[in-house]
Amino acid sequence: MTTEIEERSLQPQPTAVIRATAPIEHVGAALGELLPKLGEYLEMQQVPVAGAPFTRYLTVGEQVEIEAGIPVATAVDGEGVIAPGELPGGRAIVAVYTGPYDGLAEPHSAIQQWLTEHGLEPAGPPWEAYLTGDTGASPGQRITEVVYPLDNA
Repeated sequence: MTTEIEERSLQPQPTAVIRATAPIEHVGAALGELLPKLGEYLEMQQVPVAGAPFTRYLTVGEQVEIEAGIPVATAVDGEGVIAPGELPGGRAIVAVYTGPYDGLAEPHSAIQQWLTEHGLEPAGPPWEAYLTGDTGASPGQRITEVVYPLDNA
């Protein structure tokens, strides 16, 4: 498992999202249902995908409020539980993590330590972008970006 941390400047990115709440131990199963639903919607609407699927963690505790999403080339109207969204632009700390999803606590901890060492606070909810997804990569070879937005000051 490897983690590399860097500061980046991100552009705002329109997304299609579904919000859900689940016990923390069931987030993976929830994403397994929500992300394919988003993919089917985008395909039916002929909306081009513009990046890797992601999960934004809106609140974290025993129950986790998440936003499962897919970046899109053009804004969507949404339908039913599917809504338009946006990943924020601006400064961010990004950890590129290679390894299984059950090890994603490692890059989150590394970023939180980095933020503490630099006297910074996140400027919004963090997200994980699943660059390789579940297909074509063994669990040990999956690449995930963990992103914490920062104030632009």
